[in-house]
Amino acid sequence: MFAIIEKQKDRHSTLYDDAWMPNMQRITWNGIALHGGLLPGYAASHGCVRMPYDFAEKLFDKTRIGMRVIISPNDAAPVEFSHPALFVPNAEAVAAAPVRAEPLAREAAEAAKTADEAKKAAATAAHEAASLTASLRKLEWLKPRADAELAFVDKALAAAKTDQAEARAEELAVLNNQPQGGFLMRRPTVDVPVARNQPQGGLVMRRPTVNVPVASGNDWGNDGFGFFFQRNWNSQPANTRPRAGQYYQPMQQRWW
Repeated sequence: MFAIIEKQKDRHSTLYDDAWMPNMQRITWNGIALHGGLLPGYAASHGCVRMPYDFAEKLFDKTRIGMRVIISPNDAAPVEFSHPALFVPNAEAVAAAPVRAEPLAREAAEAAKTADEAKKAAATAAHEAASLTASLRKLEWLKPRADAELAFVDKALAAAKTDQAEARAEELAVLNNQPQGGFLMRRPTVDVPVARNQPQGGLVMRRPTVNVPVASGNDWGNDGFGFFFQRNWNSQPANTRPRAGQYYQPMQQRWW
């Protein structure tokens, strides 16, 4: 019976011509170890235990320092024995072990189920976190664009307010140029009846006023009146006034 006291993955002997001892596991300090090597079918080692290379590699990964090693020419098998110095198992405890093991097994199954649910929840949370991270990056990418559009709207609104204020100021300026208490008047629309016997869209035209002679004081030899009725050529036009839908200029008559 031995114990593993040292392990080296790639070892070369310092006693026997630098012989290769892969996956070496030392069991004595005087040169006995377990390692991979050739197996010719007879004793060919100076004292080490040779194993097939693949098996030695697998065994190397499964052992640890201090593990018990039993070397026997025959297969080892458990043997029942007793000794007064050994502890004697409690029969009641041995009988009660299955009863106590059953609830422990149920608890272990529930713990395994809870662990599986926790793993699933963790995976879902990780997926949601990744989705939220992607959404956050997208929002961060859209924020500058939204800020630019908001600034453009604010600028347009300010410009609209300025234009409206300028239009209001111009309107007030026009009103201030009128006489006190006056109104801004439009020219009246001339109402002219459409003639039924005229071409479509024609207007009724009024005949011009006949020249009416007035009394003149320049020729009193003709009974003191001369041409009593004649036109006053020096007459001054008065303000134009609408009459019966027409504009005309009345003449201000005066004596010569």
